[in-house]
Amino acid sequence: MFVFERTTNFLFANGVDGPTKIGTKTLSHWEGSTDPRYWHMLIDRPSDGAELKLPPLERPVLYQRGSPSEASRPDQGTQGDQQQPSSG
Repeated sequence: MFVFERTTNFLFANGVDGPTKIGTKTLSHWEGSTDPRYWHMLIDRPSDGAELKLPPLERPVLYQRGSPSEASRPDQGTQGDQQQPSSG
């Protein structure tokens, strides 16, 4: 369901899918099956090429590569850079 490619710092938490019974078939999926025994919740493809696939039916609570942090997000400054609204 989730593929991370060439990403050095990320954090994936609480990977959960919708309720799907084992053995379920559907026409809404291009392979004709949403049976969770046949797909991986997370696939990690780092730039060094050592692909990791979580086993089918595993749902990670936490998966981390590198050292992600809130301060490194481009849309957020560091906590010291945030301005407080003025009162008055």
